[in-house]
Amino acid sequence: MSSIKKVVTVAGSPLVLYFDGYPGVNITFAAGEKYVFDQGDSSNGGHQIVFGVIPDDINNVLGAVDGVTISGTPGQTGAYTQLLLPSNFTGSLYYYCAVHPNMGPVTIDTHYYVKAVQNMVDDTVFALSTTESGTYYNQLDLSFNTDDKILFHISDSSMDGYNLIFGTELDNSATTIPSSYLTVTIETTETLLFLNLAGYNGSAVYYFEDTSANMGYTEQPTPSDEGKLYNPPDSSTPTDTSSPTASSVVQPSHFGRQIGGTINQGGWVGKTSETNMHWLSLDLTTVKSVLGVLIQPRFNSGWNRTEQFVETLEIEVSSDFTNWTTMTNTTSGATWDTGLYRNQLDPLGNSFSADSWKMALYFTTAVYTQYVRLNILTFTDNPALRFGVIYDHTIGGELSYSEDLGSYTTTYSQPTFIPIVKIVTISGSPEVFYLDGSANPDIAFAAGETYIFDHTLLTSMTNIQPHQMTNL
Repeated sequence: MSSIKKVVTVAGSPLVLYFDGYPGVNITFAAGEKYVFDQGDSSNGGHQIVFGVIPDDINNVLGAVDGVTISGTPGQTGAYTQLLLPSNFTGSLYYYCAVHPNMGPVTIDTHYYVKAVQNMVDDTVFALSTTESGTYYNQLDLSFNTDDKILFHISDSSMDGYNLIFGTELDNSATTIPSSYLTVTIETTETLLFLNLAGYNGSAVYYFEDTSANMGYTEQPTPSDEGKLYNPPDSSTPTDTSSPTASSVVQPSHFGRQIGGTINQGGWVGKTSETNMHWLSLDLTTVKSVLGVLIQPRFNSGWNRTEQFVETLEIEVSSDFTNWTTMTNTTSGATWDTGLYRNQLDPLGNSFSADSWKMALYFTTAVYTQYVRLNILTFTDNPALRFGVIYDHTIGGELSYSEDLGSYTTTYSQPTFIPIVKIVTISGSPEVFYLDGSANPDIAFAAGETYIFDHTLLTSMTNIQPHQMTNL
């Protein structure tokens, strides 16, 4: 049996182990060999050399039963560490300091802590963080190449039943790299996987699960520009599949809210006696990427209810129906103006039919959520509405009760302007016009604005002659 002796010193900033005056000496440990490391130099104080299959893994070092003999105390005359490898030894072995990381010739480039988590569309994916208690990111876009040395911490309980593997094509186990580039240690408190691509000369290496596709990095589908419409069943009462709820309803049959629906009262109608905020919500039954909502006034055929509609509203989203986030638009922030008022004009100043008019209210950005709620800020007569949710069907697939949004021929994005509405009344002696309760107010008319003068209340006033506003 041959004996290989190395004189050990410690120097540098940061400190590293020197063998025979040279730093970072790589040793290819071989079966049946004896290695003697002379640690008598005073610079060795506090730097006991140890050996393991993963660099700097102090929880899984070789001991006496593995052929290691420690004599004396490092830094004192005569101290040495001996390693006698058995004749059947195979695999890789690294030397390093028992106390201080990165003193040996092989250092870890990056540590990744790995968990298996549910993403926002309920798919199980790998999430990674560079620290155990840090922020975990789903399906990190990572690839590895020659000389990369990455340590994966895979002991989290969520990893039970999942195997992290590496190959040159995502989700193709036939392209996995040779096992010689991988080392796994199972310890009492932690399981480690060491990817060491020293000497590797193949294509880029990716991580994935050996039997479940799309758990590693996955190219996301191109988001839909328009999306699908989740349009709840035309039901008079909430069901498990439509799951709409509301602050109140005038009658039990006032729950129908399907876009284009005509059942019973032709849409949701809330009580005017409601003292709190009027609201209406939909449950998508699972988390989806939501782009906005599509709204429509109450169905009016045969019911003469065209005077009931929502004027302005607020939109909130939630994943648990407890914590809500207010969505915004690029025109007026958190307030969404339908443009509908007593004179039955749409945002473009045209008369409309409640059975054909629809408006798409798109968020500033898509959001992952399950519940969508409309908070009614202002309304005419009764708050009344039909609505569905616009979502991105390319992420996580389609929901039941989905339709092509394009099938609606009259859709509006959030209006680029909000009409200025003035309620007109007449009073006084002599009579004068009142706008919103103020007598003959001055109006600074501005270019590009739309002004609506609502004469509805004039028809309900008694003992007056018709008046027509002119010369505006």
